[in-house]
Amino acid sequence: MEKKLDLIVTRLENVCKRLEALEQKMGMKSGGGIMSGITKKGPVEGYEEMVLEPVNKLKELSDKIGGDVQTCFDFMQKSFIAEKEFIEKAIKIQKPKDEDLQLMVNPIFEHVGKASNFKEKSRRSQYWNEISSIADGLSVVSWFLYEKPLSTLKELAGGGTFWANKIIKDEKEGDQNRFQWAKQYNAVMLGLQSYVKEYHITGFKWKK
Repeated sequence: MEKKLDLIVTRLENVCKRLEALEQKMGMKSGGGIMSGITKKGPVEGYEEMVLEPVNKLKELSDKIGGDVQTCFDFMQKSFIAEKEFIEKAIKIQKPKDEDLQLMVNPIFEHVGKASNFKEKSRRSQYWNEISSIADGLSVVSWFLYEKPLSTLKELAGGGTFWANKIIKDEKEGDQNRFQWAKQYNAVMLGLQSYVKEYHITGFKWKK
């Protein structure tokens, strides 16, 4: 038994030595650990990866369907791009007064309004469910206005995911373009929630 314990201790010591050598090789500070060498992406880069990349995939599917879906999705994409530009500016400044904040967010909500108007004009469209997903769910871009953005975001997303889930149910054995579109729409909503959880869980991070 004593020999076995000595062998285990020796192996553990060898492992520790290899880890220490690896940390020194990577230029890390003593005690920092290997994970300390991983740099977290900034909020803009995080938004591009976690939100805009799924949005771009949804664009490909929207273009494939075309017509009213393509037209309405354009409002959605522009709103998310405007939000990225807002984040780029906002993280560099302290929270502005309400009137100044209104000017900053106008480009985001301009496209939200356009999507809503398009829905009202498209009640006879064969893609009513897709249009409703976009128009009813696009209010998610307002998450940064709330003190508890994640819980609010989940509520705001419900209006759009309701319609997307209806498409998934109706088209599971039907139009696969529409089926894949709805799944990717939900992926966008989940991506935004993951982003907010990662970077703004206690509220939008203005510069202090």
